[in-house]
Amino acid sequence: MQASPSTVNRYLHKHKKICPKISERNQKAWLEKKTREELGKIKVTIKYRPPSKLKDYQPGALIEKDMKLIPTIDKTPVNSDKFHIKDHFNYQHTFLDSFTRIRGLELTEEPDSLEAQLAYAKIKKRLPFTIASINTDSGGENGKNFKQQLADDEVIHFYSRTGTPTDNPRVERSHLTDDNEFWKRGHNYHRFDEQKDALSKWEYIYNYVRPNQALGNLTPIQFYQLWKENKSKAYEIKDKYKKYLEKQRKRQSSARRLKSKEQIEKLMQYIDAKLVPKTAKKTDLQPYKLELIKCELCSWT
Repeated sequence: MQASPSTVNRYLHKHKKICPKISERNQKAWLEKKTREELGKIKVTIKYRPPSKLKDYQPGALIEKDMKLIPTIDKTPVNSDKFHIKDHFNYQHTFLDSFTRIRGLELTEEPDSLEAQLAYAKIKKRLPFTIASINTDSGGENGKNFKQQLADDEVIHFYSRTGTPTDNPRVERSHLTDDNEFWKRGHNYHRFDEQKDALSKWEYIYNYVRPNQALGNLTPIQFYQLWKENKSKAYEIKDKYKKYLEKQRKRQSSARRLKSKEQIEKLMQYIDAKLVPKTAKKTDLQPYKLELIKCELCSWT
């Protein structure tokens, strides 16, 4: 009777008779399988971006998370001969609910996963709803401790594509608001505790005071209250803004596109006149430029 290699392998592992040197990936998978069998815990990690349906599903369905570098005037370089990014920046951890735009902000001095875990633990207590899933990039702060905490909380962990901030568009857009309405308006302090306190106040303003166009000019908290009281009205606002964005995208995509056949013809005439061989006599481009002006493709300077 013959036994297959996989059967032999399972037998040796079962009786702890072998400790093979296997790849890190396989070892990790084996450890996770062992954890599932012994403790009944399953890590729900999905190496894809979340489906668009989740973005406007309901509060807590999808949290967009990102980390923003904040220049600080308190830290001084440890080694003046070599640049260390941590000597010049603090780190803003932003958790934004994709549906209500309610945000949680935490400032840390280190960009590691332990700080991200602690920031998440504080913010989830402040949010008025349960978190079902979180979408992050593949930065180191979103691994290890942070990832394990999500697994312990049974929160689905989605990942954006590498180098693709448009996979987390709403939290990225909120960072632009931070720059324009908070950081560039003198809210950068020497002491870390002062900076942290100022950011906490800005979180309150963003959630409770500042109206949001995507929410029908309601504040995120007002929109959340509306959703609890009148869900159909809240979804109506969301649908209206979606239609507005779609209309804007179509308008912008066609705004700077050549559609006139006459314009295209005059443009090609100029291109042909310009692309004469270097050995040939240089063409006078002035008449062709004048034709472009007539077609409103260029202007006098």
